[in-house]
Amino acid sequence: MKKHLIIGLAALAAITACTKQVPDGSRQEIAFRVANFITKANVAFTGEDFGTYSWHHAQDGTVTPQMENEQVGRKGSEWKTLNNTYYWPKSGSLDFISYAPYMADRSKVTVTERSLSFEAYSVDTDDLMYADKAVNQTENITPGTYYEVSGANGVPTLFHHALARLSFQVQASFLDRTADDNSKTSWEVTLSEATLSGILNTGTLNLTLASDGTRWETAGWSADMSKTADDIALVTGDPMVLTTAAQPLFGGNSFFVLPQDLMNGQQTITFSFVIVTHLPNGNVLTETFEQTLDLADLSSIGSWEMNKNIVYTIQIRPTKSINPEEHPNDPDDAIITFDPASADWETVNGDVTIQL
Repeated sequence: MKKHLIIGLAALAAITACTKQVPDGSRQEIAFRVANFITKANVAFTGEDFGTYSWHHAQDGTVTPQMENEQVGRKGSEWKTLNNTYYWPKSGSLDFISYAPYMADRSKVTVTERSLSFEAYSVDTDDLMYADKAVNQTENITPGTYYEVSGANGVPTLFHHALARLSFQVQASFLDRTADDNSKTSWEVTLSEATLSGILNTGTLNLTLASDGTRWETAGWSADMSKTADDIALVTGDPMVLTTAAQPLFGGNSFFVLPQDLMNGQQTITFSFVIVTHLPNGNVLTETFEQTLDLADLSSIGSWEMNKNIVYTIQIRPTKSINPEEHPNDPDDAIITFDPASADWETVNGDVTIQL
């Protein structure tokens, strides 16, 4: 996925081994070329402004800090520093570390040449990201040198998502059934509430550079168990009449969460719904349910991991489920059957005299 980020580093290192003779009039303003890393695909960066740090590496080994939490944003079609303008030096090279979104308050983000940390960070609506370290840079890179994303030339800045992203959809497993005797049953399922609770919302993430000098290593987020997000109401409008096709919850939107392990009794979802059963003899049965379940029990997903987009599809079955693995989309495992038997006669010993 990222092997193309390494191609050409040896050639760049050779270039930086000598002093470049660049006329003063042609000195180039530093620009950035940004993209998102999503699983196996690089896509255009859609975030707002981001922050960046850089260091100048001289030929004698001297390292000098250059940019320190500079705000980078769009200037026309290019990504450039917004508050101060920087130019490529004549000699040596620059290393860059970037994160998004930009935070003027530096208490939540700490960056050194070999580490990047988000400390006591509380998740909101921002897509928190960090970029691979761009090393041995001497000029704005041509598009396609490191990854194929359209855009202007600049420092290759490939962002990874530090959070997880969730979305939910809901459907009825089935809504009608014709039995072998041609009797028909139908159901109406209406979901009035679906609420997420107990999601851990604040934590610290420490990233350190691997031996290759560009890739980040991390043990993952350390969550603050005492801080949770407000409850999230997934039904945002009127009660939803379900169909057998999946309908999006939360207005069709996804949302960011802190990566975390799913634990019994911690992250829960509460449903309130009504099932109206139209019986084959014409009678109607109405049932109202409220049920709270642990998310840890709902699927094989044991944790929400960084850079993962997780889609939950909730299926509500309008009948009791006896063997859902064999009958996920029909009620045949819940047909009412009878087991008739009769008790043995109890013999009364003794004579019974009837007098008329």
